[in-house]
Amino acid sequence: MKVLTYHKVEDAENFERQMIFLKRKKYNVLSLDEFRAKYFSGSLTSRDLLITFDDGEYSVFQNAMPILKKYN
Repeated sequence: MKVLTYHKVEDAENFERQMIFLKRKKYNVLSLDEFRAKYFSGSLTSRDLLITFDDGEYSVFQNAMPILKKYN
């Protein structure tokens, strides 16, 4: 289980490249609900990944959200 934490996403192209990399490496990006379910059932794997955003920066909404939706 891995956690990536971002504080802001000012460069949308770079963020998208990172999401493509994670997809190519077959990481399983979890929603918070999926993480909680797997955590409490003891079924988290080394390929599971949680992405979090601190600080409530507008750049996350503006730049990261469309990319996260694109890659589901």
